[in-house]
Amino acid sequence: MSDPARLQVTASTGIAALNIGGNTLHSFAGIGLGELPIQQSLAKIWGNKAAYYRWLATEVLVIDEISMVSAELFDLIDNIGRQIRQNTRPFGGIQLVVSGDFFQLPPVPEERDIYTGRKMEPQYAFETKCWNATFPKAYKLTRVFRQANTPFIRLLDELRYGVPTEDTMGILKELNRPIKHDDGILPTEIYPHKNSAETANLSHLAKLKAQQYTYQSIDKCGTDRFTELKVKLLTDLKWILREHLRLDKSLDGLQVLNFSRSSVFVSKKVIDWDNALSTAPMA
Repeated sequence: MSDPARLQVTASTGIAALNIGGNTLHSFAGIGLGELPIQQSLAKIWGNKAAYYRWLATEVLVIDEISMVSAELFDLIDNIGRQIRQNTRPFGGIQLVVSGDFFQLPPVPEERDIYTGRKMEPQYAFETKCWNATFPKAYKLTRVFRQANTPFIRLLDELRYGVPTEDTMGILKELNRPIKHDDGILPTEIYPHKNSAETANLSHLAKLKAQQYTYQSIDKCGTDRFTELKVKLLTDLKWILREHLRLDKSLDGLQVLNFSRSSVFVSKKVIDWDNALSTAPMA
């Protein structure tokens, strides 16, 4: 496409947008958090010349990680496109290219049940009224290229759909067994929640008797157009990987522990320490 302004590459999250060199869908649309109703959203865009002309100039809109776009947001973007571009076709005539896997991360629930206070499960983008009008033809891909083992493929499909049979559950239960290892390195443990991983790491750290060392990290950002997003990501990263780390020489593997929200475990054997200040990356 000769005019870059006619192609807008977006994603549902900031990290996904950074990975593909684009912007978030919210940023492209000029709707902030996307919590306002249609008329207030339109007023917000009309007051933002860059967003308004972006809507008029765009011919192709790419949306990555579509599974995390809620039905409410998808409908809102569709209505905005129709009204700003004064075109009754889906998204005001903008051609959509969406990518993602609806079996992966779902939309983040925003609303809560007024009686229980629990977050309500949001609808997916394909549950909107405009989905079929936007994508009138659907093709189901049935051939598996990564696997040739038929029983294993069936097991994966059952887990993917959330309907495992007794045979599948039997196979999985057989895997629930102690792991024997004689190399002195503990097997990597995978936890579904950050708190569980942190508890396990702290438990292993408490058992160690060797001297601990403290290292200070310095994180820097470049000056390109993603600087603002990178600064935000680094700010969030400080909650995941603390600025000061405590490491122990007798670790079976290199454990980087977070004392607030998360933890990281890298299966690397510690050979020796260099006590001098170093700017070399850890990995």
